[in-house]
Amino acid sequence: MPFLRDTVQLTRASVVGVSLGAVSHRAPLLKYYVDGYGACAEFLEEHADPELAPDMKVAIGEIGVFGYRTSMKLVDVGALISPETLPWRNAGYSFTRMVQESGVKYFVISDGGVEQNKYPAIAGVWTSDEERSWFDAQCRLIKQFEDKRVYEVLSVD
Repeated sequence: MPFLRDTVQLTRASVVGVSLGAVSHRAPLLKYYVDGYGACAEFLEEHADPELAPDMKVAIGEIGVFGYRTSMKLVDVGALISPETLPWRNAGYSFTRMVQESGVKYFVISDGGVEQNKYPAIAGVWTSDEERSWFDAQCRLIKQFEDKRVYEVLSVD
């Protein structure tokens, strides 16, 4: 049975080696999400009135780490956990219009989204001069972590 024992040990070593390799390869990406989205979630939890936080709505496109770290209600513009946003996506709504329609108090978006008017899988951050004007007038940058920005919507309908 020494052959079987050696084979099992070699298999375990291989699995551990692959696992450690996968973790070390993904560590920078995980750090990017934790330092960016995780920090945004923690900031909003500290920034919001604790009694109101569970009822506050936050729009975001990448719900992973952020969703894990907040008690706030998420409006997922990617429609994974917010099916109400799917018709908006299908109709070509911009991120700004989804923010307006959903009545969120806060939203999190990347630098690139705002600076380049690009947002994955949707029309863009805004699709008209009117939406851009609303964004500039009604959305106040309150904090930034890495390349993630936290905005407060000044007038929630």
